[in-house]
Amino acid sequence: MNKEPSYEELAEALANCVHDHLYLPEQRYAPDGSLVEVKNVDNMTTSALQIATGVLSRLKILKPLDDMGRRNDFTCKPEEFRRIISENRSQGCSYDTLVLALISWLEYWIDENDAHWKPEAAAIDGLSRLGIVAVDPPGSVTLQWTNKKEKYNVLARQWVELIEN
Repeated sequence: MNKEPSYEELAEALANCVHDHLYLPEQRYAPDGSLVEVKNVDNMTTSALQIATGVLSRLKILKPLDDMGRRNDFTCKPEEFRRIISENRSQGCSYDTLVLALISWLEYWIDENDAHWKPEAAAIDGLSRLGIVAVDPPGSVTLQWTNKKEKYNVLARQWVELIEN
């Protein structure tokens, strides 16, 4: 098995997944009443997406645009993700919470998008190196969760506390 992925590597993979798939344009009314298009990340109050955006908010990659934290904006460009993550790691979540966010993201994304997960290659590689997921056969679009995932299924039951503490 390859070397365990670093915190920064996993967080950057998560940030790239969210940026590539959830940073979308939305029509909003400007203060002058005109309709403008703005990009933001809408977690749709779906727990899998809330875990991901919560982790990235703690790392100062995302900033909430509303009181609920449903809509968020990036604080930096993708090429700056690794630096910002490194600078804010002490304010971030635990390694296990970060792994949970990646698992939740993959379960949600693959379920919602018929396994078109090529942009998630870095996330899948990280979880594979941890022994949590296997791609069977290699290069296919079929993910096989291993028994190691059970630990994260238990953690998922308390995801709100993990993000807020």
